[in-house]
Amino acid sequence: VGGEEISDDDLARHTEELFDILEGHPDIAPTWFDALTLIAFRYFHERRVDFAVIETGLGGRLDSTNVVTPLVSIITSVGLDHTHILGSTVREIAREKAGIVKPGVSVVTACGGEALDVIEDTVRKLSSPLLVAGGEFSVSAYEAAPGGQRFDYAFSGARDGAWPHITLKNLFIPQVPPVQAINAALAVTAALLMRSDAALPEQTIREGLRGTSIPGRFELL
Repeated sequence: VGGEEISDDDLARHTEELFDILEGHPDIAPTWFDALTLIAFRYFHERRVDFAVIETGLGGRLDSTNVVTPLVSIITSVGLDHTHILGSTVREIAREKAGIVKPGVSVVTACGGEALDVIEDTVRKLSSPLLVAGGEFSVSAYEAAPGGQRFDYAFSGARDGAWPHITLKNLFIPQVPPVQAINAALAVTAALLMRSDAALPEQTIREGLRGTSIPGRFELL
């Protein structure tokens, strides 16, 4: 919460409370991820967070996290991962990931090809606005920089042009892999959609991206 890990004491307390609940329900057998997700939700509620960023554990449709109705959904990309569980084709896996889409809730994605076809079909059935990288928003002018990379971001507006066009030049993220610029654009777009007028201060966006940290993954030690 706020960049700080849950304390050992709080984690132990929430875990013990969960065990106490489960003792009275022997018919319920949560997986490790089920239990951890529940603990996270209870902790976020306890801390009264303003926003919680929830990442699915595997797939989406049947994932523990899919009990929430989000303010916005993000599907970054679809590849042939976990095929023994999610399916052997891009379409099958995309269908599982598109299972997080909720009626009327905006979806932001960088998917293309067959995966995008599946997502478009899903949002059409659920009347959910869809914003696609390379369409409603885009990233350009990639440039390696000390400790990260710089790029330009453009948002063409959404919902029949109700929101203004936004262009942000020379944004910086402390992440080297090029795909992280796309992911950053997804995050910025999602943040804009969470504001009714897309009036997220430019300085807030710049500082948020510059301060991005992904412990473990892409972390330099």
